[in-house]
Amino acid sequence: MSGWSGAVRTLVLSALIAGALSSCAALPDRVTYTPSESDQARLAGFPDDIRFWADAQSKVVIREATERFAAEQKAGLYKAGKAPPARILALSGGGEDGAFGAGLLAGWSEQGGRPTFDIVTGVSTGSLIAPLAFVGSTKDAELKAAYTTIDKKAILAVRSIFAILVGDSLATTAPLRDMISRYVTPDLISAIAQEHAKGRRLYVITTNLDAQRPVLWDMGRIASSGHPGTVALFREVLVASAAVPGVFPPVYFDAEAEGRRFQEMHVDGGVTAQVFSVPVAAALAATTAPAIAGRKRTLYVIVNNRMEPQFGQAKRGLLPIAGRSISTLIKVHGAGGVRDLYHLARSVGADFRLAYVDRGFTDIAPTPFDKAYMNKLFQHGYELGRRGYPWKDVPPGLDEDKPLHPSAPAAGSG
Repeated sequence: MSGWSGAVRTLVLSALIAGALSSCAALPDRVTYTPSESDQARLAGFPDDIRFWADAQSKVVIREATERFAAEQKAGLYKAGKAPPARILALSGGGEDGAFGAGLLAGWSEQGGRPTFDIVTGVSTGSLIAPLAFVGSTKDAELKAAYTTIDKKAILAVRSIFAILVGDSLATTAPLRDMISRYVTPDLISAIAQEHAKGRRLYVITTNLDAQRPVLWDMGRIASSGHPGTVALFREVLVASAAVPGVFPPVYFDAEAEGRRFQEMHVDGGVTAQVFSVPVAAALAATTAPAIAGRKRTLYVIVNNRMEPQFGQAKRGLLPIAGRSISTLIKVHGAGGVRDLYHLARSVGADFRLAYVDRGFTDIAPTPFDKAYMNKLFQHGYELGRRGYPWKDVPPGLDEDKPLHPSAPAAGSG
């Protein structure tokens, strides 16, 4: 549920209706497992700490604060006992509207003020942007290509009507997997591992549909694991984070606990969060420690969607009403997440910077992942970034009288 377009929502509803009509067909049963096994589940061969429940953060906050502090010291980032600025980037979901965030980051690089982010988090389409944004401006060409050279055929392949009736999704993820494989190369994963060793962190969220809980994957730990299946798992997590339920099939992760093996069902991270905050909380908590008191902290949030209400007279009918309702739910849910991040930043004295698809962009995607639409939106974000994006320091609706920031702080200034 990550800012899907009206066309995608219609596809989802159509698939659900088709599924309701398929009572004569059933998918094979899954191996059952218990809540206790779910809590203890691990992926065979990988370290236990490559992922954790995203809604249970106390131990994680302490661990992350300690480990990042030690890694930064080891990397020589503390000069004369002074901690460097902490910059955090949170990328939301939004389907094809991820072209906005991709364009904004590329334009920001061109403007010259884009910093190196200490922590990057991504949800759904934001998870596809996150690895390239984490490595830095050298990956802007790939970021542009990923959102301007593709179309619907490069993302999904619609199944036959029979396959839809007996299956668990409208489309397959084969094209999406191919695209992710082109950009998420062994070299990229190696670069992420190198930055992880310096104390930087990259996180992606999925939704464990069995547990109805968000799962946060530490992509730097996966990249650094040395496991022969590292590349495959890294890519699979990205597929899962973007697996819009109903449109794409769930991703099943082979897990084990208490001597038993089973499969967890994971879908789009946007089902449980439009933009993610737990690692942000960890980072901000870490920077309040006495050893690094006075550190300047800035939280950047890029919402790949519109945040402000858009009037549009709803048509009568099951699908139009349901589609408009889902769109409203997603927008309100996402806005609430952004407000939570804003209050979190304020509570620890961190600067807050927000970007989202503004009223200046009026195009509507005619179909999911329309190439012309994504190119226009990428260019819109790029031009805003290149000119110096007018970051908002307060989310819409909280204080409309607050002035806009003329531009984001330059690298080194926070």
